[in-house]
Amino acid sequence: MISFSILLLVYSLFLSPYFKTKALINLARFGNPYQYRQPLRIDKIGKALWMANVIVRAALHKVSFGLFPPAAIILCNQNPELSYYQIMRRANLLTLGLGTFVSFLVKRLCLPLWLCIFKS
Repeated sequence: MISFSILLLVYSLFLSPYFKTKALINLARFGNPYQYRQPLRIDKIGKALWMANVIVRAALHKVSFGLFPPAAIILCNQNPELSYYQIMRRANLLTLGLGTFVSFLVKRLCLPLWLCIFKS
C-alpha cells in the first residue's frame, strides 16, 4: 500500500499547479518570444538568433532520427497531449546538452591555442 506522504510527494513533484504554471511562463518567454514584430534593432537581432536556434534544433531532430527533441514551439504543435512541463523539460535537457557540447568544443579548441600563444 502506498502511503499518503509518497502520494503527496509525487503530486508536489509532477502534478502541482506551480510546475505547470512555471512551465507555461517559461514556454511563453523562451518558446516564441518574438511572435510580435518589434521595432528595435536588438529585437530584430534577437529574433534572427531565435529563428536560428529553432532551425538548428529542428535539423538536429531530423539528423538524429528523433534522438534530440525539436524546439519547444514545434513540440507544442506536434504533440498536443504533452503537458507544458514535459515540453519545457525536453527543451531544457537539449539546451543543457548543447551547452555542455559547446563548452567541451571551446575547451578542446581554444585551450591549446591559448597555451601556445601565452607559452612564450
